[in-house]
Amino acid sequence: MKEIKLKRHGIKKKDGILIESHTPVTLLGKYSDYIEGNIVSFNAKELYFKSICGHYKEDYVKLYLNKTHITFSLKELNYNLDDKGTLKGLIYGLFKELIDRKILVNFNGLIFSSITNIKSNEGYEINFLINLFKSIINLYELNVSDSLICEMIQKIYKEYYGKIVPLLYLLSFFQDGVSYLRLFKNNLTIEKCLDNLDRFTFVDVRIGNPSNVNESNTYLRSLYDVYQNVKNYAHVENLSDINYQYFFNYLFGPYSALKDYEKLVITHYFEEEKRARNVLEAFKDKQISTKLFDAVNMSNTEIGSYLNLNKRNNFIEANIYKGTFLKQIALTEMNIEANNNFICIINHEDEEVLKYKFRKIKNYPYGIISISPIGVLVEKYRK
Repeated sequence: MKEIKLKRHGIKKKDGILIESHTPVTLLGKYSDYIEGNIVSFNAKELYFKSICGHYKEDYVKLYLNKTHITFSLKELNYNLDDKGTLKGLIYGLFKELIDRKILVNFNGLIFSSITNIKSNEGYEINFLINLFKSIINLYELNVSDSLICEMIQKIYKEYYGKIVPLLYLLSFFQDGVSYLRLFKNNLTIEKCLDNLDRFTFVDVRIGNPSNVNESNTYLRSLYDVYQNVKNYAHVENLSDINYQYFFNYLFGPYSALKDYEKLVITHYFEEEKRARNVLEAFKDKQISTKLFDAVNMSNTEIGSYLNLNKRNNFIEANIYKGTFLKQIALTEMNIEANNNFICIINHEDEEVLKYKFRKIKNYPYGIISISPIGVLVEKYRK
């Protein structure tokens, strides 16, 4: 994929701060709790957002985004309800967080220039916030951790963009290679794996049109409502406070006040923890592949049933593709934003068979993804 040249717009090379972020591909765990849970993902280097920044006129901000630019005075920056769900709302929320938390005290201006090949349904807004946060933090030498950046983005996204984003999904934007993240009781565990990936072929399949923010947000909002109902019923603050074995009869017994739908969703949450470990083991151990296929497929099936995603034609069509392939294959959505993207995982020796199958299907672009320590590449075979 040809990269676009980053324009400096007068920012001197020796003074400019270069930042680069990427959209992750989530294999499973994407529907974790708002704060806690498990996730397995790899960083898609091909989906990049690059920026350079420098000092500007005192109190003024100038942003070059795609083919447009925005200039405003920080003192005059305001927000109204019409700005919710827009870049202006995100920008206002970012500066408000930095100022309210007393992280940004003396502001001498910012000029910010960016290039990206990421679309809105592929994580554009999150990458924009990450780059803008990191630009300010590095330019003004502020002491802010990646986890705090994610915490602020999560709050900004909810209040000023109207969309729910799990904390672990945001943290996966800061990882390289294949990563397993587990966050329980404020304890974050990160494991990496770059070995044995050549045993598998990853295929990026695009089906239909991407859903908009409101449509994709409906599923997450209903999921978190269930999580909150379960926590209230079990009288706990976090789902990790529930001992699944101890509470099994209480949550699932004949006298349980939980609805059947809620029981299924909470089962998915606890089972996903086991599956995340299985996927990591499958990447690390050359002898294990069934664990990866079984874990990803079961996760995908539960998501389709429990979150009612089977009403979406995209989801059903993707599963039909999987059903027509007679060899081992796993299927998962790319991430919580790109709802028309699915990732097929197969054993490497079966790649040619899958490519032959896809060539017979019209109007659905796909690409073979290769993963290595230097990043992810997508070779487009057909559009």
